[in-house]
Amino acid sequence: MNRTVFLGLVSLTACGHADEATHDATNDAVACDRDRLLLTTYQQQRYIRVLANGADAFLMLDTGSNLTFLQEPLGTTPDPTPDAGTIVLGCSSTTLVGRPEAKLPDVNGTPTIGQFGTDRVLAQPTEIDLAGGALSFHMPGVKFDEAMAWPTASFEVVQGLILPQVTLGGSPVRLMLDTGAPDTLWLGQQPQPGDVEADVEDAAGNIVPTYRGTSTLAIGSWNGIVPVTRVPSWPYFEQTVRDLGGDVVGLLGLSSLGRGVVIDEEHVLRANL
Repeated sequence: MNRTVFLGLVSLTACGHADEATHDATNDAVACDRDRLLLTTYQQQRYIRVLANGADAFLMLDTGSNLTFLQEPLGTTPDPTPDAGTIVLGCSSTTLVGRPEAKLPDVNGTPTIGQFGTDRVLAQPTEIDLAGGALSFHMPGVKFDEAMAWPTASFEVVQGLILPQVTLGGSPVRLMLDTGAPDTLWLGQQPQPGDVEADVEDAAGNIVPTYRGTSTLAIGSWNGIVPVTRVPSWPYFEQTVRDLGGDVVGLLGLSSLGRGVVIDEEHVLRANL
């Protein structure tokens, strides 16, 4: 079963999506590099290899989460659970909180035990290099020089989440940067001719109709046509929007990010498009 995650929205019938399984062989050992973490691609998502209890495991790269956490069984633990476990991430051991969440898929037989969130991305200038398969970190105040000429979008940080200002379908909007979403998701939109319907289940167990098509997107000086999932109504995410103060119309997903993005300290997203 193809399982696609949009901030807790889980695809049951991902019509039109290839069920790809791509493993990066260079990521077969945990890389001890304080400035770079390798990424593995599996079924449209990006994962970071870690060690847990001496065995290989993965965290999913998910900027739709404001915390890096370990998964706990649904309905059995508080959210968050302090000191849920200790893993080896890059060069050091780190103890993470736990959060109840539906189990994420294994990556070629290796378990996914949690998510890598924005608390780690916003701590310093960070490049999410989708083409090169790596997360790279600079010391505070040190720019990614190669990214300075890329198209840019200013963003706000609200409750630890990254909210860029872009143009979607010709209208200026604020989206949530969500590397856990394979495509951009547009809330409150009815299906358009040619869209493909997919019924999905969210983290609360509710079935949500979605419709996958395309739309125009502009990030700074760049504009193009990108895959978009239209969602007429999604109460689970609508509550998140209210918690963020409103004025968020969806998620800026992986297929809209080109070869990757840099998150810099001036609250500017630089996209390698």
